[in-house]
Amino acid sequence: MKMKEVCDKTGLTERAVRFYVAKGLVSPEMVVRNDREYREYSREDVQALRDISDLRKLSFSIEEILTMQRSPEQIAQVLSVRRAALREEAREREAILSSLSRMDGGSVRSVHQLAEQFRSVSASLPNPDIALHFDRLEDLEAEEKEKAYQAFLERQRRLSERGEKLVIGVIAAQVVSIVLTLFTGSFSLLGAGLTVACCVALYRGVSWVRYAMAVLNLITLILYLVLLVEALSLGQPLPFWFWLLFAALFGVVAAQCGLLFFSRAVTEFLYGQSAGR
Repeated sequence: MKMKEVCDKTGLTERAVRFYVAKGLVSPEMVVRNDREYREYSREDVQALRDISDLRKLSFSIEEILTMQRSPEQIAQVLSVRRAALREEAREREAILSSLSRMDGGSVRSVHQLAEQFRSVSASLPNPDIALHFDRLEDLEAEEKEKAYQAFLERQRRLSERGEKLVIGVIAAQVVSIVLTLFTGSFSLLGAGLTVACCVALYRGVSWVRYAMAVLNLITLILYLVLLVEALSLGQPLPFWFWLLFAALFGVVAAQCGLLFFSRAVTEFLYGQSAGR
């Protein structure tokens, strides 16, 4: 199943799922579709992700879960260590809570004064920052990394939304071209059907359809130029409406061609569609 369905079934974010995969907690199968590699999550993978999520809620570390996955005979030992760690954390929190209960917050005027009043308690407690690994997500930069990641996701979301509007615009232009053939007498049911099928496939993110439509638009531009040269070769002045119509048609087709070939927004939207996001 695709990432969106996995997230719906597990309640996890896409980032959390990818993090667990990167840590080796779950190993979905890699498959190739439309010349791209995707992770295909099985029912067993989804159940494993649910189990991991539940254990993380109970404060088990990634390393502890990995140990229990790889060596089930060590589960009892991990549980014993976890119980001892929780008791120690409870003792430390109780000491902090007791000091806070006795303190008059209104009389504290500075951070130094606050630290002095807690000195007897903090002296026996470890500083969590000393043991940090600064190359991991759990370090002091975690908050900044999270903000940067969220900002990146927001940019990608906006880019994808813009790409969707552009793709809809391309599809609308194709529909208009079909309607115009009804008035020019060049309507073809087969051609209209193929165009509609390509539009549907494009919106669903089929990559080869994107480039096929781009190439067809490029060929259309070349044909327009050939027709213009032939019209000019007749030696007669062309009316204003002809130039206006030619400029409009040429501009619309050229815009479609450029968007399908080069637009990052279109690329992001179509990738999301093909990946099921």
